[in-house]
Amino acid sequence: MTGHEIEPRATRTSRAQDRIVDWLGAQGPLLLTIYMCAIVALIAFLADMASKV
Repeated sequence: MTGHEIEPRATRTSRAQDRIVDWLGAQGPLLLTIYMCAIVALIAFLADMASKV
């Protein structure tokens, strides 16, 4: 591996985020809405569990 083939961590993270955004965009608006609602519900559930501890 030469020096120019090594990419900084920030670039790899950015690429991963770009892939995730592209994949979510390809799912269509209905599934994207379902995924977003599920994430919000999961965060709310975890916050509720944490407040009871």
